[in-house]
Amino acid sequence: MASACTLAAVLIAGLVSLAASAPRREVVLRAAVRADASGPDRAVNLKRAVERLNPRLADTTIRLDLEEPPTPGWAEETARLLRAFAAGQGPDIYAIAHEFIGQFAKAGYALILDDLIKQYPDTYNDFFPSQWTSVKHRGRIYGIPQDTEARMVYFRIDQLKRFGWGDAQIQALPGRVEKGEFTLGDMAELAQQVKERGLVEWGFFHRPTRGPDYYQIILAFGGKLQDEKSGKLVLDRSATLDFLRFLHDAVHRYRITPSGMTNTPWRSILGPFGGEGKVLFFMGGIWQSGEFIRDYGAPSDPGEFFSRIGWTLIPAGRRGGKPVTLSHPIVYVVNVRSPNKELAFRVITEASSADLNALHSVNSYHIAIRRATTRLPAYRNHVWLNRATPLLEYATFIPNHEDFGRYDQIIYEAIQAVETNRLNPDQALQFVEGQMRSQLRDQLLVVE
Repeated sequence: MASACTLAAVLIAGLVSLAASAPRREVVLRAAVRADASGPDRAVNLKRAVERLNPRLADTTIRLDLEEPPTPGWAEETARLLRAFAAGQGPDIYAIAHEFIGQFAKAGYALILDDLIKQYPDTYNDFFPSQWTSVKHRGRIYGIPQDTEARMVYFRIDQLKRFGWGDAQIQALPGRVEKGEFTLGDMAELAQQVKERGLVEWGFFHRPTRGPDYYQIILAFGGKLQDEKSGKLVLDRSATLDFLRFLHDAVHRYRITPSGMTNTPWRSILGPFGGEGKVLFFMGGIWQSGEFIRDYGAPSDPGEFFSRIGWTLIPAGRRGGKPVTLSHPIVYVVNVRSPNKELAFRVITEASSADLNALHSVNSYHIAIRRATTRLPAYRNHVWLNRATPLLEYATFIPNHEDFGRYDQIIYEAIQAVETNRLNPDQALQFVEGQMRSQLRDQLLVVE
């Protein structure tokens, strides 16, 4: 009997040994995450996720083939990815700006994630519910938010003091904006006055590239971008004309914005505002506070920083109107044609762990996408993130429509036209409407 037991033990040990020594299957997952100095952990967290997962996988080893293309913006990255997919070379995991979800979903390049999300309730039930709006297309979820942010109008406190504003007046500015008492027009006039006194070189800067910031001005004038019932894109003629007039006047009436704004390098925007104080107002985002500190010499001490730089919501276009901000999540997407869809999604889920999300948030000054992140000490103690989070009460998203890329390109061309004075605002609106009717057809609603 003893010898039989001994033989059984030896056999079991041998089987265990064979199982342990069995070769592990290597799975190569290709990932593409745009190289972005404002968010390097978007890529690095995928590497960290794979390092964590591999010891927990029974018979598989993941090898991550990570590409970080240096495309200048998310619109350009979308175009690059679409070309790669069309050539049959789409990655298993990719990162895009949320508004392009519709394009990838319509083209058949994005996996519907609703059922996979249900398999990881501890992770995804912890996400802030509002974030799911940013990754839905026609009612289905196609992406996982990786971060979110608030956008604001930054202003130079030190230059307002030199202009003669007292502490109480400066501290009251965000509240006045919130109540609709200080408008975009008031901002332009103040910027003009400070510039004419020789205290700054320019009064108002905005981003040079395509991007969501511009739509805040259309919304501030009471406009809409999408029809809730039909899902179609909306051209609000009145609000869009006010938007084009505002940008035209900033250059040619108030002379607070250079005519070549859309051809200005980012460093020539962020440096003069954040580092040198040569610009009074800048329409940007919370993550750029980190860039001001890291790259342009703004103080890292919160007290010193906020003695020089303040921020507020984007002012309403008309007195008594509502201020706005946009949130613009960058999202992870799984290739519907990937042979390893579930494994790719598991990597994304691990990359969405609270501690990894906190690393990204704290390092890049982006707001957390899940509750557990906000409870971690590093996040709780981050003054900039805590100050910016209340702005999300006013946040909305640009549309996830499959034709939004065309819409966005048309608007950007109109911006360039009015700022360079190739078209006046009325002519630019005619251009926008004509192009949108031609390109978007039955996916466009035109309202007055």
